Amino acid sequence: HKNNLTTTFADFYERTGCKDAPIIACGFTDTYCESVPEASEAVLKAIVECVDAVGGGFVDTTGLHSNSQNLGGGDIYHFSKEALRMLGEKFFDKYKEMKG
Repeated sequence: HKNNLTTTFADFYERTGCKDAPIIACGFTDTYCESVPEASEAVLKAIVECVDAVGGGFVDTTGLHSNSQNLGGGDIYHFSKEALRMLGEKFFDKYKEMKG
């Protein structure tokens, strides 16, 4: 995962020419992390390391509900509508923090 993400970031910077574009990433839903704890922990570690390497920011998603938590059903992967609004605010706050 780390190699793929590092390559993706490098390709983005090369193709766009935006060497100072901020990269902001986030975690997964709690329900997903609980379903595959070892895998999600490894991927999150790789994401944080890659984002740090390019001077980016990471947004914590702990406590943000998945669709399954709000609507029922089995969608543990995607954030609920309310969680996405909160995540958007977190991304914007991280962007402001990074841009000073």
